[in-house]
Amino acid sequence: MPTIMKISPQGQIRIPFKIMHLLGITKGDYVEVPVLAVEVTSKETSLSSTLKDRMKWLHPYITLGLQVVDKRGVLKKYDNNTWIVSVEKLLHLLP
Repeated sequence: MPTIMKISPQGQIRIPFKIMHLLGITKGDYVEVPVLAVEVTSKETSLSSTLKDRMKWLHPYITLGLQVVDKRGVLKKYDNNTWIVSVEKLLHLLP
């Protein structure tokens, strides 16, 4: 079940104690939030030029590039934390 947190007018997020405990963080810790670049294609198993060149058009803090395809059984890793993955493998990885 997802946890929804409201951003305060000052731009802050309160993380519930249970989640802090699960993550092993305490008051005053710094937390890095990863950002994803996701592209969904149909039966295309070669890496798209958009994801290859994502550092040119996306913010430099994009940490993961993910191309989701509707062909079964696909899981390929490329440079710069870029992956091509089939829908069923992606769904299997999600909580």
